[in-house]
Amino acid sequence: MKNPSFGAAALTSLPQVDYSELTVILPTLNEAGNVKPLSEEIFRQAPGSRIIVVDDSSDDDTGAVALSIHRLNPNLSLIERRV
Repeated sequence: MKNPSFGAAALTSLPQVDYSELTVILPTLNEAGNVKPLSEEIFRQAPGSRIIVVDDSSDDDTGAVALSIHRLNPNLSLIERRV
């Protein structure tokens, strides 16, 4: 027998969560291809949250990708370690 509480109606009745206090820290090294899709998914799953990308001297464009995302969404910031 199917449990009626696990249908689509149950999902729409879940309480709304305030993610404005959530900060996700993303340590990165050569993750230019992953920063954008990952940050988009985080913002989709936790709207209002903040992301801090910590780039550890990547050889690719990880920092540049993070900065381009920041221009569109100031809830993402970048810390770069350069050596």
